[in-house]
Amino acid sequence: MPLDLNKSAKRTAIVTSLIWLITVLQCEFQLPGKFQAPTWNMTLTMPLINQRYGFDGLVDSANLIYVYADSADTNSDGIMDIPVDSVAGNYPGGIYLAVEGLLDTLNIPTNIFRVPEQAPLPFGVGPIALRSQLPESIHVGIDSMIYLMQMVNLGPPAIPISIPRATCAEPTTVVNDTIKFTFGSDPTDLNRDSDVQIPGYTRIDTSYTFQQISTPDFVTQCDANFAIYADTLRYTITDTINVPQIALPAVRQAVGVLPDPASLGENSAIQSFESVTIGQGYIESLISNQMPVPINDYDLRVYTKKASGDTITLHDHQFAQISPYFHLNQVPDSIRTDLAGVTLYDSLIVEFRGYIPASIGQTLTFLQGIDPYVRYGFTVSINQFLSADVVFQDVSQPTVLPFNTTTTSADPATGDSTTFQISLVSAEVKDNIASPDTNRIVMSISNSLGTDIQIIMHMQNFYATLDAATYLTDTITVPQNTTINDTIVLNGYFLKSPNTTGEPIDTLSVLTEVIMGGGGVTTLDLTQDSLSLTGSVNVAAIQFNDLSGYFDIGFALSDQSIPISMPGFTGVSFADVILTLDVYNELQVAPGLGLLVTGVNATDTAQVSLNKDSVIVAGGDLGLPAHTTIRLNRSAVQRTYNGQTSEVQHFQPGEAITDLFKIVPTAVMVGGAAKIDRSGLSTITLGAKLWGTWRVEVPFYFDVDPNGIEFMPGQFSKVAPIDQGMREKLVGTDSIPDQSDMLQSSRMITTITNQSGLNGVLQMLVSDLKYFPFYNSVQNKVLVSADLNDDGEVDTLELNLDTLIMHPNIPMFSVQLQGGMVDSLTGIVLPGQDGFVTFENSADFNITDTSPDSTFGTFVHHQFALLDTFTLAIAVDQPFTSVEDALVITNIPAPTVSDTLYQLTLSPDNTQLLLIYDTSPYGELGWLLDDRDHFIATKFRLESIPYPALLTAAAGIRVSSYIEFVLKSGPLFGQ
Repeated sequence: MPLDLNKSAKRTAIVTSLIWLITVLQCEFQLPGKFQAPTWNMTLTMPLINQRYGFDGLVDSANLIYVYADSADTNSDGIMDIPVDSVAGNYPGGIYLAVEGLLDTLNIPTNIFRVPEQAPLPFGVGPIALRSQLPESIHVGIDSMIYLMQMVNLGPPAIPISIPRATCAEPTTVVNDTIKFTFGSDPTDLNRDSDVQIPGYTRIDTSYTFQQISTPDFVTQCDANFAIYADTLRYTITDTINVPQIALPAVRQAVGVLPDPASLGENSAIQSFESVTIGQGYIESLISNQMPVPINDYDLRVYTKKASGDTITLHDHQFAQISPYFHLNQVPDSIRTDLAGVTLYDSLIVEFRGYIPASIGQTLTFLQGIDPYVRYGFTVSINQFLSADVVFQDVSQPTVLPFNTTTTSADPATGDSTTFQISLVSAEVKDNIASPDTNRIVMSISNSLGTDIQIIMHMQNFYATLDAATYLTDTITVPQNTTINDTIVLNGYFLKSPNTTGEPIDTLSVLTEVIMGGGGVTTLDLTQDSLSLTGSVNVAAIQFNDLSGYFDIGFALSDQSIPISMPGFTGVSFADVILTLDVYNELQVAPGLGLLVTGVNATDTAQVSLNKDSVIVAGGDLGLPAHTTIRLNRSAVQRTYNGQTSEVQHFQPGEAITDLFKIVPTAVMVGGAAKIDRSGLSTITLGAKLWGTWRVEVPFYFDVDPNGIEFMPGQFSKVAPIDQGMREKLVGTDSIPDQSDMLQSSRMITTITNQSGLNGVLQMLVSDLKYFPFYNSVQNKVLVSADLNDDGEVDTLELNLDTLIMHPNIPMFSVQLQGGMVDSLTGIVLPGQDGFVTFENSADFNITDTSPDSTFGTFVHHQFALLDTFTLAIAVDQPFTSVEDALVITNIPAPTVSDTLYQLTLSPDNTQLLLIYDTSPYGELGWLLDDRDHFIATKFRLESIPYPALLTAAAGIRVSSYIEFVLKSGPLFGQ
């Protein structure tokens, strides 16, 4: 408790009185030598203190200490009314410390409301190298001749004949020959010289025989009796050449024309080829029958066949019958068909057939020089294709755009982060955005497919209203050999699942459908090297205005450390602390507030936390924030919204905000986190935020530690020594008070009026060094208030026993403070209720003390010295076992000065370590006889009270103290 008595009375009355006394006593009185002066006793009153120490001096806005508004006696019972169940401001007139700050403004991360721009997503068909997949040309054909004699089995290949060739010398010579059934122009062929018919063919030869001369027409006379006669031989074929029915060798040749669509690659989009159209080409066929028999059902046909099996004849060269020797000049009959503009389907097929009918027992004519044959042939020649008819398959390309359903944003400076998760159900696209970079889907299509196409964009998540059943589509016709750019504006549309109402979504689906040929046949120009459709879908950034779904959001609240100053409050327990939060929420979701309040000092940390599952902040709307007030007091957390107050959390013992201030923090930090848990369907709007203020009020309404509290004010008063002459007049030349000296006796009278409600002890100490120890009950150790470097700033030091023993504190007087009165209704010690005490004690130079010197161990206590017993430490868990044990436990270095000056001992119950030493050689005022400067300090000790006490600005402690000195006049006049 920061009661600074020296600060309140910078020049104490004792200093003034001593100066007056010294001045008077130093006066030299010159009286007549024979005059016999009478003697008498006189009383000298020396005022020490007459000061009221008001607590209004504690009020200091620089140190965040204020006073509540004045109190009121509401029920006229003469007692100020203070509610026990307090909230902020319910301590009228009371002094309090206030710390306030701002909650972090919590914004939903903007990237949650924005689908970033996507890299252009290409789509297309091709390139289709269709022309290269077709044959550059098609050339097929045959030219065949079949000879009759290769087809007919005539039996013996020849007829043998014998022709006499007698000579005079060789009258019996015979020439053997053969009639061969060969035809043509060879010398041995039957028809080499003329036409031949079979049967009926006659061979004429000349025979020469050796005969007796009978007639004169011999050829050669050999002698008188014999001569060679010539004769004509005829050999006639009477058998027929029977020709059975013979099929001409059939021909069927197929040529594949259309390529397999798979050969064009996966991206060709061609489902099937229907046909190609020929640019240049022809079909030519020929037939020539040079046989003695006809050819029946002759047919040379060229046709194209569809995949369905249907055929289309392109060329048909046919005869029901080709008569024998149809072309006498052997020039074939030919037909030529021009294929320019002709359509070929799946394949090109050539078929040839015909047969020679049977000829049995008939006369066959073999024309001169001709080996009977049939010649037939064809040529198919295609050199160029103009176009192809194809069936395209429509192409659908889905574009899936993920958007942030989870995000974390961190503050690099603090490391605090915000986490966000959402199961998105619907969203509204922000309207009236003119930027071409936002809420746009841009398509660029270049059509080189050789046919018109249609693009249908299916924005499968975008609807004109949330109730709409049909999503947004856009249809574009792209003529061949053109490039088109198209922009779809999404401003004001709504996002939702295309499947089930209320179904969460985490991606945007855009389906690009390319319709080519409308499902029918499309003619493609084959004069181009390649065919293609190229395009891209560029989805610009999409900005949402609000999001509806199920949210999990965690906001980290950065610790805001605010220093506070609570000097002298070590060892008190505050009966109440009020933390008020005013939270304004534009979010349509209700976050739980997991606030964490932290108090710190040099050695300790204490925390109080709110349960985010029960301390819920009401949800509002953009521009219409919901205002929720959260109040923490000593026992519970109250939530007020819309005029309704409820308790939402109770503190367990040791976890309340009042426990935080037991450590007397030097700084308070408010941080922690806010949490929005998935519960029901909610909506958040872009730009909505949550913000607020917090304020901690600590009323100076407290209990005192059971061990009491000692504290020292922060200034010391200096008293100069009395000179030698003055000392001799007071106590003689031996500086030992006796009956021959002026000073006969002294006493100190102190009156205290205590309006604070606190019990305790007020003590005035004197030392020749600005070094005054006091006991800190919280740390259970003795500290020292000192100014050893004379800089005017008081420092708190660790105790040094050597310094204390060599520069002891002299207790001039010690006065008990009486606490205020207790309100019978509330049990609170109320300010303004006076406590009064008058205290009187001897404060002399031990004039009447005749006791001899005494010894405590090695410590010698002199007869006139003021003996003091000083508590150095108190055992906590168990009694001390020895002095040495107590020094080690309390970390106090043992003294090094002579042990004749002090005695260290334990209390009878071994719970305290005591220092016994002489503080002044001649009583409480003996220090006046010392030829050194001395310093006066005031020490307060507050003691435990049965009920909390409240400090108000109107309350205070008045201390009135003086010393009465009884002086004899005789020594003044030399008597």
